[in-house]
Amino acid sequence: MILEKSILKQLLSIFFVMSFFLANAQNPFIENKGQFSKEVISKTNLPSGALFIEQAKFTYAFYDGQQLAEIHDGLAVNNIVDAHAYSVSFLNSNTDIATRLEGESQFFENYYLGDKLAWATHVKSFKTHVQKNIYKGIDLYFSLDEDKLKYELHLAKKSNEKVIKLRYDGASYLAVNNGNLLVKTSVNSTIEYKPYAYQIINDIEVEVSCDYKLKKNILTFEFPNSYDKNYPLIIDPVLEFSTYSGSTSDNFGYTATYDNFGFLYSGSTSFGVGYPTTMGAYQLNYANAVGGTDVAITKYDTSGTT
Repeated sequence: MILEKSILKQLLSIFFVMSFFLANAQNPFIENKGQFSKEVISKTNLPSGALFIEQAKFTYAFYDGQQLAEIHDGLAVNNIVDAHAYSVSFLNSNTDIATRLEGESQFFENYYLGDKLAWATHVKSFKTHVQKNIYKGIDLYFSLDEDKLKYELHLAKKSNEKVIKLRYDGASYLAVNNGNLLVKTSVNSTIEYKPYAYQIINDIEVEVSCDYKLKKNILTFEFPNSYDKNYPLIIDPVLEFSTYSGSTSDNFGYTATYDNFGFLYSGSTSFGVGYPTTMGAYQLNYANAVGGTDVAITKYDTSGTT
């Protein structure tokens, strides 16, 4: 039975989208080879937004996914998309932080954006983003666990946990509710779940009671029962992002095909937020503005997995 071309394209588009999200879920941290602002080390795509990881700082940029969907469906009166950015900075962090990206992807991306000097090719994605020596004896690890983004703070023995201070800038609302940190913006909300802290003592994982303490926009960690400083400590919060629309996609497939060798191709438009220049609420233009709509061409190998 021969499929109509339109049906074949739809099936291929669905396949491409599924493969795209699988690949990005496995290697969420995209290295910066000049396609992002110079202070960015890696970027992670989030539901209706992005996370830009810098040295001892991470910046979130989100947009209204419902507005984007209405524009795409021709239901909006203009091409404006509301957006909001906020940042989290490690106060008084070290300046000699050693950063590395681990778990290199087989696949790569090419960015042909703006001036040719800013083009970047063979950009790889990674499983983990590590920053060593954020504070003396304290390292920062970013990773993805069961499709949830998390960061871990690894404290060497005898480290001083009191030096860890995270400053939130640009959020509309901050509060600790039921042990979780709630961060609200004008377009979405983020939950940083009550941190799980533990130590490995005599090859046994020992849980350590740990709470958030929020004073204005400064977040610290409290240990009501203390812990054994003769052993390393790991603090492990998990982040969850929600939008009013529930949108998780920022690209729209328009066409798909294959060649005589069995390689698969898809063509789409891709909407993504660029690095924000100021924190707080702002607006984006869907119609091919900077940080707006781009053409995306994706090529997969003959197995459809790379």
